[in-house]
Amino acid sequence: MSESSGFGKSGVDTSEYKTTKWAMLASTLLPVAAMILEGLSDSGVIENKFWLAILGGFSATLASLGYSWTRGKTKAVEAQAIAAMAAAKEMGSKDSAES
Repeated sequence: MSESSGFGKSGVDTSEYKTTKWAMLASTLLPVAAMILEGLSDSGVIENKFWLAILGGFSATLASLGYSWTRGKTKAVEAQAIAAMAAAKEMGSKDSAES
């Protein structure tokens, strides 16, 4: 679908893309789940709303940490690749200057 920049993976093959896709799906489905839980709570099936709030906050925190960890890992690998390319380029320019 999307084109590669000449090195590495295309955009749709990256873990960042997949994580973002799941985060967007969750942000769409969570309001629906909230409406269902509110209906259950109003009907008396669920009586203690405090634990629902705790569970929701815990779930949101885990999702945020997961995304942040994946994003940080991706950026670290990208920085290493850029540093390696810069070092290789510099080594190549030194070799051609010595010739």
